[in-house]
Amino acid sequence: MSHFEPNTLTARDSEVHQRKRKRLAQALSDDALRHYEEFIVAESDELCSELRQSDGATLDMAHIYSVDHVTFDIMTQIVFGKNFRTISDTTYRFILESMQISRVRSAVVAYMPIVGALGLD
Repeated sequence: MSHFEPNTLTARDSEVHQRKRKRLAQALSDDALRHYEEFIVAESDELCSELRQSDGATLDMAHIYSVDHVTFDIMTQIVFGKNFRTISDTTYRFILESMQISRVRSAVVAYMPIVGALGLD
């Protein structure tokens, strides 16, 4: 993990910030967003289909159909060309759990560099 590479929001050097912002702008252009639309609609339809199968039963949306699952499925389809279908299939949900653990670790190391320096991460 790189502790020294600034992200788009934290880059203080104007050239670094501009370079990163230019790359990000390409991914968020009108054409790119139109391309993503089909994946977003498909995942929304899958989520609605799963909800319809509940047949009126009360569902705990925070635990069953997490926004993380929808987002993950859309991102993997766009970035890798593969949909892991975590909305309806639990097989790959462990990836999301691993990512969450990694985000917590990264945040701790980012805000407390001594943790990484001492090898406690």
